[in-house]
Amino acid sequence: MRAPGRKTPDFATLAAGVASALWLAAVGAYALGLFSGGAGAQPGAHPGAHPGALSVALVLLAGAVPVALFLAMGALARRAGALGDEVAALRAALGAREGTGVENGLTPAMARTATEAARAAAAETAKALSARLDRIEAALGETREGVAAICALAGREASGARAAKKTEPQRPEAAVGQPALPFSEPSERPSAQPIAWADIVRALDFPRSDQDAEGFAAMRAALRDPEMAKALQAAEDVLTILAADGLHMEDLRPDPASLAAWRAYAEGARGAAAAAIGGVRDPAAVEAAHARIRRDPIFRDAGLVFVRRWNGVVARVFRELGDDPVMLEIADTRSGRAFMLVARAMGAFD
Repeated sequence: MRAPGRKTPDFATLAAGVASALWLAAVGAYALGLFSGGAGAQPGAHPGAHPGALSVALVLLAGAVPVALFLAMGALARRAGALGDEVAALRAALGAREGTGVENGLTPAMARTATEAARAAAAETAKALSARLDRIEAALGETREGVAAICALAGREASGARAAKKTEPQRPEAAVGQPALPFSEPSERPSAQPIAWADIVRALDFPRSDQDAEGFAAMRAALRDPEMAKALQAAEDVLTILAADGLHMEDLRPDPASLAAWRAYAEGARGAAAAAIGGVRDPAAVEAAHARIRRDPIFRDAGLVFVRRWNGVVARVFRELGDDPVMLEIADTRSGRAFMLVARAMGAFD
């Protein structure tokens, strides 16, 4: 086999040359004898006669045709050898590439398949983890809401026992713009005379400013009643904290409940049966109060005490006045709206 780039004649070329030379030599010897009148002369020809044109043509043809065939065969042999060299080179290149794939352990097709499988497995794993985290977060949210509702219900049932074990909740600092109320003044002796319900309604709405003389007079009158004094104290604690969070009761627009709904509440209706009296349904206000209850134990305790005191006020109204519309006036005071908001945020109407 001839090596690539080799310039020396190969075996096919040499054989074609030798065969052509031998054939030409033989034809030349024959022509020499024919034309010189020797042994190659035709029988019956005259000595010294020159051969005809046909004889010359036949001699030339006999010499040229085999030589051409020899040269053509040599060229075909060289071309076949070149093609063999190219095939061998291609086989060597393919063998080297296959060897590289074997050394790496993977063919290119196998590597692409493995990469796509790894990506698909990673995507499925990430999707499963995301779904699991979503389920865990939802479960935690439901647990928090359930715990808050249970705390509110337990607080309403055990409020009496809690009040016996501890003093009233710590009073927070007054909010900006909140008028100073007369709770810190020396308490007057309980009045032997019943307090006018008009003063109680005005006191539960609290003074609107430091110059609200009528509101302060109603507060002083109502504070002479021990039960109303406790209710006003609890309402003031809740209103102060709500005002610090930007929740002002005069900004709320509750849906008014009927007198029959308030009577049902006074007689013990709770939960969804008493939902009509929870007229404050502003989502932003309810969510803000709910968030404060979750993060502030002082406000949570103050809210529970306030709800219990308010229940006593509602029961007293129907006990002393019966179905008097004054209950609707009390419900529309700032204390009444605070009760609706806090009770709804605690889940009392769920």
